[in-house]
Amino acid sequence: MIRDINLPRVIPSSYGSIIKWSMDGQIAIATGCNVTILNPDFDGENGLMSDQDAKFQATTTLSIEETDFVWDRIIFDDEEEFSVGMTTSERVITDLVWSPNGLSNTRGCLLATLTTANEVLIYESNGSTSLKWLPKYNLIENLVNDLDYDLAEPLSADKLRDIRVHSIAWSDRVDISTTKWGTSFLALGTESGTVHIYEVLLDEIRYVGSQKYSRNKWVIGMKWSPWKKDEDSTVAYLTIQTHDNALRLGEFSYYKAASALDIPEDLLDVLPPARGLITAQGWLSKTWNGSYVLAAVRNNKLSLSLFDTAARTMFTEFRNSSMVTDIVLYENADDSVAILLVTSKGQTILVKYSPPQGLELVKSDGSDNSLNVITSRLENAKKTINNINGASHEKVDINVYGFGLQTHGNFIALAYLVAPKFSLSYCIPSSRSTKVAIIPLYSAIPSILSKRIRSYVITEGSALSSWWEIKTFFKYLKKSDRETFLSLVKQKVDCGETGLSFGSVTEGLSTRLEKEFYQTRNMDSLRLKSYIKRESIGPFIIKHLAQT
Repeated sequence: MIRDINLPRVIPSSYGSIIKWSMDGQIAIATGCNVTILNPDFDGENGLMSDQDAKFQATTTLSIEETDFVWDRIIFDDEEEFSVGMTTSERVITDLVWSPNGLSNTRGCLLATLTTANEVLIYESNGSTSLKWLPKYNLIENLVNDLDYDLAEPLSADKLRDIRVHSIAWSDRVDISTTKWGTSFLALGTESGTVHIYEVLLDEIRYVGSQKYSRNKWVIGMKWSPWKKDEDSTVAYLTIQTHDNALRLGEFSYYKAASALDIPEDLLDVLPPARGLITAQGWLSKTWNGSYVLAAVRNNKLSLSLFDTAARTMFTEFRNSSMVTDIVLYENADDSVAILLVTSKGQTILVKYSPPQGLELVKSDGSDNSLNVITSRLENAKKTINNINGASHEKVDINVYGFGLQTHGNFIALAYLVAPKFSLSYCIPSSRSTKVAIIPLYSAIPSILSKRIRSYVITEGSALSSWWEIKTFFKYLKKSDRETFLSLVKQKVDCGETGLSFGSVTEGLSTRLEKEFYQTRNMDSLRLKSYIKRESIGPFIIKHLAQT
């Protein structure tokens, strides 16, 4: 088991979508005025499988307190209504989304954040894992320019609502003809009920267009589905959650020949308006038996929707005493769909869906499934805390803030806060600690792992993140399964586009894999050199060669 990552004096901003995993293996956590970013890391020559921990190096984004806010320069019209976001005394980051890799100056990922002041900032790494990420774009500034608003004049209430953003969502990569890195789309949901779409490429961001889906119903949540090839286009859905707790769906089509995205005018209803808040929603990361799979939670009810030739929704209820903060969907070994929920107090709920049985709650039966692993992990976390400001584990509270699903679907990162149960009204930072648990969703081979091992090409992740994934899986396996697992990895690498050579057969397979992925970095040595030691090679050369 990997030890939990400890982040002392770091407090998550809010519950829900505050922890996300990038294609390059970075874990981002919204922590107040900045984002804490955990980069996969190893100790030089000691990067072999014998280590007890999969290491991470922590850095942060530049604090939003050091950022020039567009809203501070806007002149309000007399008709402007009261807005909590604009009058709050504290500005913190409440949501974040990663881009696909290939969009930063080192062909890595960009990070978009949303603040309580309704500002959207996109950050970029400067190539070093130890230095802060800096803002690359301020999307509100882009939006003001693209809508041709004049900041020298007072903006009307309608114009202000049209640029006051309450939700963000970044699509997966979609194939284009000009680069293997593809393109992607960032959606901004506003207070006016309008969704704005930006296309993001390397060093280029372009306003695609917008559509108003409801008058003055705030768009407070959005999620992109995976892309799926149709007859003459590639199709993805975007869920749109409004402040009346309705959930609707838009079908977006990308036409490769014309390099154009079609923004739908009408939406499909999924959940009608209701009093209960939709606290979590998520898609299965790929289509399942030809269908898109969407799950959402409202009060104590889970809805699961399948979209193919026809849309259908089913429900199941569960009992819990606290709010569901996040949701993860993944495929089981038997090809059923697993829906994993976590509440703010650490209660874990696992629901299974298969066509014959429908939706069924999975009970804690002592087996090695994700439900039991997470439950026991949180209980052990309480028991191993012998003294936090003099508190025994019976007097310790654990608040779970959310899940982060690894892009390849093999791990989840669970963010939770440990604090004394009985303390002063304003708990001092040193008495609280944020922890991140890394938990595998699969632990048996060959029936499961043979399906989960991917092709190791640079568009699917850096060499460093690939080696971290292999090494971490290795630690969770039984010793009798480890060599079989490494052989499966080698077969996938040989079948990929990496062109790796594995040296002397007298060396152990783990050593040979480690040399290729981590030490010699043949898979994407250019990206990795710039990632770790940017000053050794010019950024122009990096950009030019990374495209070839």
